[in-house]
Amino acid sequence: MAVIVGTWSFSFDAVKSISDKLTSGSGCLDALEKGINEIEDNPETGSYFVGRGGFPNASGVLEGDAAVMLGKDCSFGAVAALQGVAMPFSVARCIMERSPHSMLVGQGAQDFAVNNGFLVEPNSALQTQISKEAYEEFLMNPSKENNCHDTVGESCLQLSFFFMVVFKLLILWFSLSQGILVLDSNMQVAAGVSSSGMAFKHPGRVGDSPLPGSGLYADDEVGAAVATGDGDKMMRFCPSFHVVQLMKEGCSPQESCERVVRHAQRKVGMTSKPFDMALIALNKKGEFGAASTVPVFEDKSSNTVFSGFPFVVWTQQMNCPEIRVQPVVTID
Repeated sequence: MAVIVGTWSFSFDAVKSISDKLTSGSGCLDALEKGINEIEDNPETGSYFVGRGGFPNASGVLEGDAAVMLGKDCSFGAVAALQGVAMPFSVARCIMERSPHSMLVGQGAQDFAVNNGFLVEPNSALQTQISKEAYEEFLMNPSKENNCHDTVGESCLQLSFFFMVVFKLLILWFSLSQGILVLDSNMQVAAGVSSSGMAFKHPGRVGDSPLPGSGLYADDEVGAAVATGDGDKMMRFCPSFHVVQLMKEGCSPQESCERVVRHAQRKVGMTSKPFDMALIALNKKGEFGAASTVPVFEDKSSNTVFSGFPFVVWTQQMNCPEIRVQPVVTID
């Protein structure tokens, strides 16, 4: 049974694209890359902190983090703080397949991209009017640098007057990452993540997204998981690996996600005011689950407000992907 699970409602088109590829006979990795690329290279979704149109760092430069992991042999490839590339996920895949290394960062990652035929664009070409205006606002109020956390796999729940003006939101704002899990008909599983990271972050900052075990983890014997939220906190706990280990011990994907969210929140001591965190998981049986501390999310593309964490699911029994909403996990 083929199954796809993606973080956030804006992954709908990516999940649809991946399902079309799987149905036509593509393997999980090719399908996953096509779907994530569509989100990365779409300036309309850049304001969700993914790819082209994502918010720059404190120096005004867009830096992308991305990673891929295959469950067959736990192959892994990643880039971090990659500049000038709209679709860093493809560079991460190339590293996994062509490099003796598993992760490249900064200038080294960009050099690798150039040497392997990837287009490196000027920073200005990766910006949109929204991201440019956001950066100009940041320069006038630089203290906002620490107001927003990121991932596809990071989120920001602090209220910001600026973001309310730009996006006309009267709710809390997230900074996000794109994370997708794929199980194909051959029972092979893959996980992928892409993020432009925290808005106005310190140059060179890397969140949890491209780190194996933190932003993503995949094992064909068990399943896979992806995390999104406040990566600077989440990376302490390797939440994706923890979820997969719990599934290996017999827990369902849903129970595994909930237990890991509760564990991380308790360790940080934030049970009354949880930090931003969301997880999705998929096991080899095709069962899936999700858990989060996200109370509300507005999808600007559809003008829809979700009371909880929206994620997208597709199975072979479905004609079209579906958006599901997971309520907030209670933390005792």
